[in-house]
Amino acid sequence: MIEGENPPAPSVQDDPIDLQFAFADVVPYLTDEESLTLRAGRFGMSFGSARLVATRAAPNIPSRFDGFEMIYSRPLWEATAFLTRPVEDIGGISGSDSATTFWGLYITHWLDAPRKLGVDLYYLGIANEHGEYASGTGNEHRHTYGTRLFGTHNHWDWNGEAAIQVGTFGNESILAWTASLDSGYTWDTQWQPRLGLKVDVASGDTNPNDGQQGTFNALYFKSAYFNDASLIRPANLIDVHPNLSANLTRTLSVNGGADVFWRYSRNDAVYAVPGFIAIPAQKTGSSYIGTALDVNLQWQIQRHLTFGASYVHFFTGSYVHGAGMLVPPPGSESPEFGILRTFASEQDRDAFYNSPMFKAWEVRIMPLIEGEPVYRQLTGLEAWFRSPQNPPPQWKMALLTWVAVWPVSMAVPAALNPLSGQMPNFIFAGVVAGGIVLVLTWVAMPALVKVARGWLQPKSRPTKNKL
Repeated sequence: MIEGENPPAPSVQDDPIDLQFAFADVVPYLTDEESLTLRAGRFGMSFGSARLVATRAAPNIPSRFDGFEMIYSRPLWEATAFLTRPVEDIGGISGSDSATTFWGLYITHWLDAPRKLGVDLYYLGIANEHGEYASGTGNEHRHTYGTRLFGTHNHWDWNGEAAIQVGTFGNESILAWTASLDSGYTWDTQWQPRLGLKVDVASGDTNPNDGQQGTFNALYFKSAYFNDASLIRPANLIDVHPNLSANLTRTLSVNGGADVFWRYSRNDAVYAVPGFIAIPAQKTGSSYIGTALDVNLQWQIQRHLTFGASYVHFFTGSYVHGAGMLVPPPGSESPEFGILRTFASEQDRDAFYNSPMFKAWEVRIMPLIEGEPVYRQLTGLEAWFRSPQNPPPQWKMALLTWVAVWPVSMAVPAALNPLSGQMPNFIFAGVVAGGIVLVLTWVAMPALVKVARGWLQPKSRPTKNKL
């Protein structure tokens, strides 16, 4: 839910009839301690801590695969090899994505009999004919080599993972990486409180023109990777997430924390969970994306039934506000939509509109629009009053500005009057002018626009059809 907006329901809320899983297993080798299983059909996969491959059932967009799987197991070893195509969700009985092939080998070795300490080694390969990143689109062949160390000792627990990716993307070579640590300490007291820290780094593309693609591909990562809101894909990202959890009863637990996000590279974008670009790259924009506060409750009703509830509030930074959506007012029949973008300079604006990424985006949206797009630059008062709705009438903007300037133009000179005899008049006039500008820009105008929002842009009444 986004405050002040009422967008249409996303496609993940649709629930068409579809085939989730259908596979057959053959076990050609089986002893008391070892087994080999051959699997064919449609199935789910989840490896390690599910950072790169997971079933992802929670957000109603599960990862499913059509293909073959070979699973070997013995007391301290497990190994899985697979060759698949991901299932393409099309709103009905879904088929395989013929443009993507996914294969790999995942090995886990436990270092002790209780399976409290272990190591993973894995290789994951993907061929995607329609790879998309901030630097453009192209045929992607990517190979991921990684390892994970996990365990518990006394009151400590840890789960560390690192991976490197190589390959080709269009005419570019790939060199990307990721590293993560999820560690904590649990007190052996009432409620068993645990203080934890999660840190993730996923590389981004530092230079879109150097012939090397540096954006990490998180493949088919788990839902709720950072929190249950699942807003951001772990690519071109740095996040630090201190957290606290407690077991209130044997079946009821609660946890929460604050997750702070930055872009790894300002030359790269922020990516949505499915992989498309959510917020375009802005070289001069801030690296800080935002901070997410989360609180989660879990109730284990019985062995096979769990109830969970989560609340996430995402406080966004200035970089996120650099581009906003312009939508028709509620009840309006206008078909016009638009995007409001903010740039630090004319050079940054021109560089963005001339970039390969923007040109490729224009080609993709052309079948969805009518007529030619209209570009308009906001200057002067309109830049103060920009909003997700249409700009208010100019006379309202002028009147509200006058209301702000009048008291500020009297208060600032009065406050600075003790300095008037200590400097030349022309310097004092410049100080007063600077004070007025500062107060108007960061105090008076933002406060007045917020208070007068309903008057500046009254909500449209729904139109009534005449019988």
